[in-house]
Amino acid sequence: MLLAEAFDFIQKQNQKTRNKIFQNIRRAERSSDPKFFKKLTNDIWEFRTLFSGIQYRLLAFWDKENKEETLVFATHGV
Repeated sequence: MLLAEAFDFIQKQNQKTRNKIFQNIRRAERSSDPKFFKKLTNDIWEFRTLFSGIQYRLLAFWDKENKEETLVFATHGV
């Protein structure tokens, strides 16, 4: 789930970069590839997209209360 600040960050990027970030989000929804996520603290993760030599990061939190589905909330980008 993208919160407003994360969505605004993505929208400020050029079209090719936006496409790559959204492509990686779709891939992460289907698999747990560790190249997309890096743990920063106990509760904070970053979702990473490397494109044209630049690392785009969305800070994220996990909601694991539902045993069947895990939600990831991206709060903002850097």
